[in-house]
Amino acid sequence: MRTSIKCILLFIAITCIGPRIAAQAIFEGKFLFKYEPIIYTLDYDQIEGSAYLNDTLKRGVVRFPNGDSSEVFMRYNIYEDAIEYTEENRLMIINNPRQIANVLIGKTELIYTHYLYGKSVKEGYLVKLVSGEISLYIKYTIEFEDAESPLTSYHSATLAQFVYKPSELYISGDGYIISKFESSKTKLMDLFGAYYKEMEKFKKNKKLKLRKKEDVVVLFEYFNSLQ
Repeated sequence: MRTSIKCILLFIAITCIGPRIAAQAIFEGKFLFKYEPIIYTLDYDQIEGSAYLNDTLKRGVVRFPNGDSSEVFMRYNIYEDAIEYTEENRLMIINNPRQIANVLIGKTELIYTHYLYGKSVKEGYLVKLVSGEISLYIKYTIEFEDAESPLTSYHSATLAQFVYKPSELYISGDGYIISKFESSKTKLMDLFGAYYKEMEKFKKNKKLKLRKKEDVVVLFEYFNSLQ
């Protein structure tokens, strides 16, 4: 009987408080979700290198579409493409990222979204570098390479390791899905439209190299300032 009364009271509380409780449930694992401690198949302590964008947990903010937010200590696991956070001194994982607006870890903003990868559509976390008429993102990738025994006595064994792969830049604007940034003349003309000549002049004056992430950031910050 007492259990039934508790369930009824919990239902009333969720119904009355509404979106705020729902938003907290998405992140904290309370009310609507059970706690989900991290269970990874790899033993990170036995692997060289790091799987993380930031190894240490940093104070961050998770924002929800309804405007609510939660502050916790977090880090981004690039290899697992997951946000880890602490909950009651336990390391947890955000298990439903589609229901959050964005995540701020320190000054780094991450969004979980769909994006074009070749001819297919993927989903995952992207780090936002520039916001504006055209937003710029970067996708980090880390792969796991297993340990290998030496081929002969003249060779050394290779330890299991996490290896950074080349990162990729993505862009988005009104009306189209996030897609890979391409720096060919034709693509830039389509992208910048009437501003193309102004952008080429700026790029030349600043001696920007579009193979460098930092220079692409400068380019898009300038473009968005013209809007």
